[in-house]
Amino acid sequence: MRATTQELEDFRVKLRVEVDAAEAEPTLQDLKKAMARQARLPGFRAGKVPVKVLEARMGGADALRLEVIREALPNFYSQGVQDAGIDPIDTAELDFDEAQQTPELIVFEATVLVRPEATVSSPEKLSVTVPSPLVGDDEIEAQIARMREADGVLVEVARAAADGDFTVLSLSATVGEEGESTSLGEEMSYQVGSGSLVPELDEHLVGLEAGGSTTFTSSPAMTGVEMTWTAVVNAVKERQLPDLTDEWVADNTEHDSVGAWRDALREQMGPMKIVQAQFAVGDAIRKAVSELVEDDLVLDQLKNAELGERVETFNRQLQQQGIPLERYLMMVGMSQEQLVEQLQSDAATGVKVDLALRAIARDNAITPTEDDIDAELEKSASRLGSSMDVLRQQIEKAGRMGEFTGELAKSMAYDWLYERVTITDEMGIPVDRALLKANQADHDHDHDHDHGGTA
Repeated sequence: MRATTQELEDFRVKLRVEVDAAEAEPTLQDLKKAMARQARLPGFRAGKVPVKVLEARMGGADALRLEVIREALPNFYSQGVQDAGIDPIDTAELDFDEAQQTPELIVFEATVLVRPEATVSSPEKLSVTVPSPLVGDDEIEAQIARMREADGVLVEVARAAADGDFTVLSLSATVGEEGESTSLGEEMSYQVGSGSLVPELDEHLVGLEAGGSTTFTSSPAMTGVEMTWTAVVNAVKERQLPDLTDEWVADNTEHDSVGAWRDALREQMGPMKIVQAQFAVGDAIRKAVSELVEDDLVLDQLKNAELGERVETFNRQLQQQGIPLERYLMMVGMSQEQLVEQLQSDAATGVKVDLALRAIARDNAITPTEDDIDAELEKSASRLGSSMDVLRQQIEKAGRMGEFTGELAKSMAYDWLYERVTITDEMGIPVDRALLKANQADHDHDHDHDHGGTA
């Protein structure tokens, strides 16, 4: 077999395949026998129609041969794709001209859309920012403050309200200039800055003392109409926390001193901080490398395929958790249109990441060795409860070993990139990669199928 290619416009390639008759004959003979077994002719039992009889009914040996060749074209096309080293991403348009066929040679052409090749400039110079994997002193103190707040008391103060204070309000609302005022509460407790009533209320309460009032207009999402609000501050209270002493710690925690409690909190929060940083660094690297790929390389065929995978994964996750779509949308505060838009955006990013990692593997000669392939097969087989040999046979039979190897090359390209990008925390301090690798489970480098906040 000989396979040659000619590049066309818009990422299309014309593939010309020539198959010597001697090479094609075993395939053609097998197909002839299969067609004879499937034929149903009067006077013959099912599966017992002789090939010669089928030839006569088809109009002769040449007519049957042409029909068999047509049946064999998909097989010859797949082999030609593999030999030519192209990567189709859509169904090919086959051009089979009967006039070009000879007893010695089978010839056909195929026009097909292929995966674009991205140009990724200096990916090793990328810099990403992630949350620090180290527990900060401020985080420990915030955790301690939350515990103390549970044991705090509200005390009335003679000063203006500030964020975090509690106010005792009389709140009313009017719709329209001539509308009747409706009281929403005479002695209601409200924490300034919580945003739990009307978003604009907080900014108008800051600075008011007991006896003060404020009037403002707002259009709450729940009504969709403009309303005039009036709030009268009856009292301002602040939460007074208990003194942080060894005695209080011993009475309210399982530790006997403030220092021991702080040490325990740091130890408890440490693994969580590392996991957060691990997820964040993967997301940050994918986002950064995706921005190196041009938008016009995100072809609809690639985006739709990626979107289909993400939708399937998303639905499977909801089903596993027993959450109806309507309930999920309510939980995350999204409409169905917003969810679709986010999934589409994620799919476009996924395509860019895929193209970028392929480019990195190509440009840096990252090719899996047989040992690499065996190791990955072993891991995959273990996850599937199978053996490496059985899995290899299944992949090879399906003609997907090239795809398997390509996915492994992308994973290796991600590892190459991970070791070279600059990783810093929010303060610009370099992050220790050893911490990021602590207890890190295997994950799919090039496909973010958990969709961030969408599943």
